Parts: sequence; C-alpha cells; structure tokens
Amino acid sequence: MKFSKLLLTVFALTVSAKNPDYVPPYVRMSSFSYASYCNEGDCSSIRTHLSNAHDAINKVVVFSPPIYYEAYVDRLSKYRLNTTEVAFAATIEPGTYNALNIDKKNEKFDFQNNVISPYPNSGILSKRSPKFFLLLNNFMEEGAEYSELNYDFENIYKKVLLKTLATFDVEYLKKSKPPPPDKPFDNTNGFVLPPPDGHPPPPGGALDDIVSILEKRLDEESLNKKFTQTDKTCEDEKKNEVYKVFNWKDRLISKGNKKHTTELNYERVIAVGDIHGDYQKLEEVLRHAKLIDSDNNWIATNTALVQTGDLIDRGGDIKKILDLLFSIREQAKKKNSEVILLFGNHEIMNFRGDYGFVSSADVQSFGSLSQREQDFSATGKYGKIMRKEMKATTALNDSVFIHAGLLPEYAKDGIDTINAKVQDLLVNAPSFEELYEIGKNGGKPELYSCPYLSEKGPLFNRDLIQMEDSKLCPQVEETLRLTNTKRMIVGHNPQDYGEIRTRCNGKIIFIDLGMSACYGNFFGYVEINNKDEVWARYRN
Repeated sequence: MKFSKLLLTVFALTVSAKNPDYVPPYVRMSSFSYASYCNEGDCSSIRTHLSNAHDAINKVVVFSPPIYYEAYVDRLSKYRLNTTEVAFAATIEPGTYNALNIDKKNEKFDFQNNVISPYPNSGILSKRSPKFFLLLNNFMEEGAEYSELNYDFENIYKKVLLKTLATFDVEYLKKSKPPPPDKPFDNTNGFVLPPPDGHPPPPGGALDDIVSILEKRLDEESLNKKFTQTDKTCEDEKKNEVYKVFNWKDRLISKGNKKHTTELNYERVIAVGDIHGDYQKLEEVLRHAKLIDSDNNWIATNTALVQTGDLIDRGGDIKKILDLLFSIREQAKKKNSEVILLFGNHEIMNFRGDYGFVSSADVQSFGSLSQREQDFSATGKYGKIMRKEMKATTALNDSVFIHAGLLPEYAKDGIDTINAKVQDLLVNAPSFEELYEIGKNGGKPELYSCPYLSEKGPLFNRDLIQMEDSKLCPQVEETLRLTNTKRMIVGHNPQDYGEIRTRCNGKIIFIDLGMSACYGNFFGYVEINNKDEVWARYRN
C-alpha cells in the first residue's frame, strides 16, 4: 500500500461563487485540499471556522489518493428537510446533487442530513468533479438571532468532514506512527473515520443461550483469546489521535428554571457517562468538575454525581475505579452530597458471566478470573455493594437518568419498582454453577429473562439513537410525564467525536462520549448548576 508523501499544506482557495469553475492547478496538489465560495452574505467568519477545522484534520491524518472538495456558503436553512431543526452543513454528491450519506426521512437528526435532495440551489455549484461539495449555512434566513448562536461551528465542521470522508474508500495514515507498508492501519474499531451514521453499537449484550454463555466462561483458551483481543483493541485505540482534532467548547444546552419537579434536589448535579475501565479519565473528570481535590477527597457541597453506567470492561482499571467511587460516596454524605451509580449493560453482562469485553489487565488486577468472579459475587468485596446499592435509574432535580433509555413501557412501573426488582435479582442471584444447572434443565432464570434486563430494556436498548423522531419524541414526552421530569440524560449510545448531543428539543441528552482511552479518549460531562442551567462541559 502506498501513501501520499505530498506536502500537507492546506490550500484554501477563496473566490467568488459567480465564477466557481476556475481553480488554479495547485489546489489539487495537496493530500487534503479545498476551495471555498461565498454565494451571498458575510462569509468571513464561516470561512475562518472551516479553515481551522480543515487544518486540524490535516495535522492528524493524510489521505491517499489526495482529496479535493469545494465548500459553498449558502442559505442552507431555506432548503431544510425538517424546518424545526437547525441545518449547519451538508455534503453533496457531484452530478446528482443528492446529500451524501443521508437517510431521507425527516426525522433523522444528524447535522448532515437536514437538507433536501437533490439540492434545490445546485446552480451555484461548479461543474467540476470534486470528491464532494460541502454546503455551509450562512443563517441569513434566521437573521440576527443566529449571529450569536451558542454552537461550536469549527468542531461541527470537523465532524461533518470526518463523517463524510468515512463514506469514501480512501486510505489514511496517522502522521505520528505510520503502519508498515504491507499492513494497512486497522480502523475497524477506531474513531478516525467511523461509519457514516455514527459509531455502530458495539456487539455484546445480546442474550445467547444461557448454557452457552456459562460454558464459555469456563473455556480458558477461548477466554484468553478474547482478553487478548480486548487488549489489542485498547492498545490500537490509545494510538488513535483523532481526539486531538476536537476541542469542543462548553455549551449551554438549556436555560435555568428554578421550579424543580422531583423530591430529590441538589444545588448542583454532575452527570458522567461511560468510563469503561479508564481510571485516569474518571479522576480527570471529577477534578475538572471540582468534585474531588488532588488527593481524591470529595470537596463539593450540596452536589450530586450521577454516573450512568458502564464503569466496567475494555480498560483494566475497574478495581481502582470502584475503590475511588466507593470512597468518595461515603465522603460525599458528610457534605450534603450524593454519589449515585447506575447499572449499565456491561455491569449486567459481567454479572451474567458474559466476559466478551474483559481485558487481561482487568483480570490480572484481581489475581485471577475466579477471584474476580468472587469479588463481583453477591457476597464479594465489590459485588455486595454494587448489586445492593447501584441503581437502574434515578430522578433528581428535574432530570431522569438511565443508562440506555427509559420508555413508557417500563417507566409506567415507576422508578422505585424498577430499582427494587433489579437489585433483588442481583442480590439474590444463584451462583454460576446453579444458573448453569437451571439452564441445562430448560429453565431461564430471571437474571437472563427479566424485561428490565432484556435487549429492549432500559439498560440495553438502542431506541434513542435508532428510532425516528416522530415515533421517539412522543414516547419521551410520556416518560417525562410519568417520571415528573423535564429531560432524560443517558449514556450507552456513543456520540461521534466526543460531542454531547441532544434529541427531541433537548429532552434527551447523550453523554456517552467515548471517554475511555480504550474507546476514543474524548472528554466531557453535563453540569446542572444552581441556576438550573444545563451545560455541556469539556476539557477547555
């Protein structure tokens, strides 16, 4: 495999859209280049954001063959599919002028998808054949209101570009450490160029035959191969530097409203998504949120920390993570604060004996797999606390928190009922040997059959990212009515390039950002402050 050795200077040609067919030859000679055109309006700030976004990508990857695209600033809002949603940018296929990588249903919510195909104003586009056309909204339809939009355009453009590049059969090379010529860089588990519709839900969690699951945990050779594969995937991810492309800025998601709707209220709430075995990232988040000091002691007053599940798997630090969280959990009580830990699908998978994402480092930290199982058992050092005191869901201030998504089918049972049932199942779960015998005799223990723990249940489902708005949002409204809350905050659903996203007019907030160094290495959390403002917080 040959990679381009061309100079990585960004050639951003800026010309009038009145003559978009003239492009000097040098524009096509870099690995990743573009020309930009202004159809109307003041395009200077938009062009600056695009130039910065393009340059950031060029610092991390190069492409072979070289890629050239053309960017046009236009009244994109005028040509939206869904007029209730903002259109930031769209990528268009030359020739057909259809939006690339688009599900043509209005309900889809990605930045790239909210434009009519074929693009009605295609007359402004050149007749050349760039790899794609990038359309950028000048927000002239919205007027002055959008000149002060609380959006991070530079990072949005980075995201749109990378998602578009993922649709093409292009090769890329990380500049920091090139792969050997005879072995292409393996991106199958990476975040560099994810599939166009976002990172696919990771495999695992689906219920195989109970006997099969429990037999696999005894197959030492097969387990060691799995652990080694998890280690390799983690090491590959740690080499992935695309997280450096993004520097998301703090963003106000919703303004304050002092009317709390739940009985449990705190002056401040911090919500943290999937950690997946990364102790260092957890420490960094807790310090950034001013919850702990440099000695890892809890320092916040009248504050709740809600971690939405999936502390476990992928990385190898689960013991250190649990030790820290259990410690500050007790300290927080002395400062009128609370640490609330929710179950994720990966905790449930491990309680079922499904070790598909366990790493060698994780097992070694316990001494052996058998000791790990003992420590996670109903009577074990960690298991007796996790099973009894972690929750499936919780509601405080005016938000409901859940790992995957709480829809009315389950919400109607009530939060207390759901938590009591899940905790009872885990505390009183038979041993793996007993579960195996039950399964062998044709039985299906509740640990494997309870609807709350099913693939469509609130800890496993993917409905919140896969369902269309027209079907999803009314159900979310009903869940919020049933739980007497204003919004749902969830993990489990990985968001592209570490951005905290919302759906249904901000009534769902996604906080699984791929924070683990073994799964993206991004950073962020949600803060609800004493003004009841909801903020997306990032490292900077």
